Amino acid sequence: MNQQISKPFVETVVNKPVESDATPPVELSAAQIARMARIRSASNRTERERRRAALR
Repeated sequence: MNQQISKPFVETVVNKPVESDATPPVELSAAQIARMARIRSASNRTERERRRAALR
């Protein structure tokens, strides 16, 4: 019963992103890139502070 449920799900997941997600989004604006970089640096900062607090 498990295989009957999981097999078509895996097939749809594998076969679906052929025409939609094959090409990466090229049209990223500078503001979007800056926002992503800001979010990434903020998450890295909080990760660092969490590690420092765990070491204390």
